[in-house]
Amino acid sequence: MFWSSGSPKRCRASGLRRTLPSTPLRERFLGLTLQALAGELASWSAVHTGGLALVLLLDQFPRQIWRDTAMAFAGDPQALALSLGAVEGASWRPNQSRPGGSSG
Repeated sequence: MFWSSGSPKRCRASGLRRTLPSTPLRERFLGLTLQALAGELASWSAVHTGGLALVLLLDQFPRQIWRDTAMAFAGDPQALALSLGAVEGASWRPNQSRPGGSSG
């Protein structure tokens, strides 16, 4: 199973030091998640797919990486702002054609 834990690993991120189980998601995306939380990937929001990826890095990945800690919710304000901005500035609306020709 993707989310199952492996051997414990020491993690130090934004002052948080805690023994966390090693998971494929943590091993692969911890660096990007930290960059997103630090605002270093803001340019990704310039395109729809990049904005969606950034929301996932800010909202969902911290919940898995720092489960049961306050850090799990550290990206919520940024993810919410990006999501609301995407909805308000959307070039498509539900039940209309989306960019790229697909319909909703």
